[in-house]
Amino acid sequence: MGFCDLMIYPWFDRAPAYLKTVGIDYTDYQDGSLAQLTIWRNRMLSDPAVRDSSYPEGCYVKMLESRRSGKPSPDVGLDIQKAALLHIK
Repeated sequence: MGFCDLMIYPWFDRAPAYLKTVGIDYTDYQDGSLAQLTIWRNRMLSDPAVRDSSYPEGCYVKMLESRRSGKPSPDVGLDIQKAALLHIK
């Protein structure tokens, strides 16, 4: 894993959520045309720093849906951040 991997990974971390909001299921492509991308994404998620800074797909979906509805919610994912901060203390 190198610097470029770390810089572009966040875009691919969010990709399944973006696809889901337009009705495309990313899991349909994991074994076919996106197999190498899936392997790379899983390898990135095996790194503790990457895994700890990633949000669950559901958070991204909620954020995108709230933006699409015209009422963006600034609190999406806040509960996860609070739990992480409490875990550190």
